[in-house]
Amino acid sequence: GRLNKASLRLEGSRQHSAGSRIHLDLQAINNKDVKSEDKRDYSLFPGQIVAVEGINSSGRTMQATRLIEGVPPPSEKHRACDLLEYQYGAEKQDGKPLSIVTLCGPFTTKDNLSYDPLQDIMFKISTDKPDVVIMCGPFVDGRQPLLHNGEL
Repeated sequence: GRLNKASLRLEGSRQHSAGSRIHLDLQAINNKDVKSEDKRDYSLFPGQIVAVEGINSSGRTMQATRLIEGVPPPSEKHRACDLLEYQYGAEKQDGKPLSIVTLCGPFTTKDNLSYDPLQDIMFKISTDKPDVVIMCGPFVDGRQPLLHNGEL
């Protein structure tokens, strides 16, 4: 639907607020008592990235005093010599490719919950020593018969 004062939400970053959403109140920006040089027109659309200055005393509503629109700063750039040093430096990768292992669960079998498949994978990881291990759940299948029957 269309944006209106009841539908405006501000979503925080995952790092600082776990991505929580709160109501965004722009009434102070629209207030006629605000000096004309501080008063600015704005245009918002769903998903727009903005910075907001204001007060969030209740944890549920951000009362904005300033709305900053624009593009985010450019991403960090690395010099080619730094990347080559990382890839081929003796203290870094030493010319070897980056080793990544990705695992997707569940890591139990249908007849037990002993994590035998996970133990086998961990043994392989301890011998191969990859640079990165990414584990995705579920670690236990939600339809595991032993869980449904209460036979733990």
